[in-house]
Amino acid sequence: MLKSSMTSQRLLALFAVGVALLNFPLLALWKHEVQVLGVPLFPLGLFLVWVILIVLLALIMETGED
Repeated sequence: MLKSSMTSQRLLALFAVGVALLNFPLLALWKHEVQVLGVPLFPLGLFLVWVILIVLLALIMETGED
């Protein structure tokens, strides 16, 4: 029961971090006319945050309850 509670808390924390990172004030930080290896910074930042959230979600779910 305790592991299930910890997994739920971690998922809720990850959700809150995801909402904060993909919300307007922080998204505005990426909105510049800069390119990294030919890719504009805004889509690169969005996809990077998205991939990190997916990896963290997978880690939480795989190390969860057995």
